[in-house]
Amino acid sequence: MGPFFLVLAGLMLLAALAAVWQSLRALLGSAAAADGSVAMGPSDDRATLLDEKGALLRSIKDLEFERAVGKVSDEDFQRLDRAYRERAKQVLRELDADVRPFKKEAEALVEARIAKDEKARAKRSKDKDKDKDKDEAKKETLEPASPPPEAAPAPARVTCPKCSTSNDGDAEFCKKCGVKLSEAEP
Repeated sequence: MGPFFLVLAGLMLLAALAAVWQSLRALLGSAAAADGSVAMGPSDDRATLLDEKGALLRSIKDLEFERAVGKVSDEDFQRLDRAYRERAKQVLRELDADVRPFKKEAEALVEARIAKDEKARAKRSKDKDKDKDKDEAKKETLEPASPPPEAAPAPARVTCPKCSTSNDGDAEFCKKCGVKLSEAEP
């Protein structure tokens, strides 16, 4: 029963800190309305939700750790984990609802950017093909066709005098028995 009260006290402390934090943010960061009250805009609500989401995720992780080390019973863990996860789902739904009006605009911007990139890629490819054709035409007019260069002769092989193994021409020792090949004939 002791760990339950510790977790409960931790939650209460977290709630108190969140309230103090919101009070400080309202005093220092938000603009005052005409009647003197502090107005909280959508960005402040979103920031609050993001802060709460982070706190919930940390709380879930801490709760899992406390269960792993034996500080929280399985019953308490299941109850608290369920409560944290339900609230986290609510917060995520609220965050999604906050950005839903901007989804169509974002999709249109992404599609426009993709179309622009594809158009630029096609133009570069077309320009590259034109440059390649010009280079080939210049080569044909400036240089007569020349025969391909002959391949370099393969290095001679050296046979080991001891074991008759064929070795590379530049080998100093036999690859099979290790005899020095400088005395051997190619």
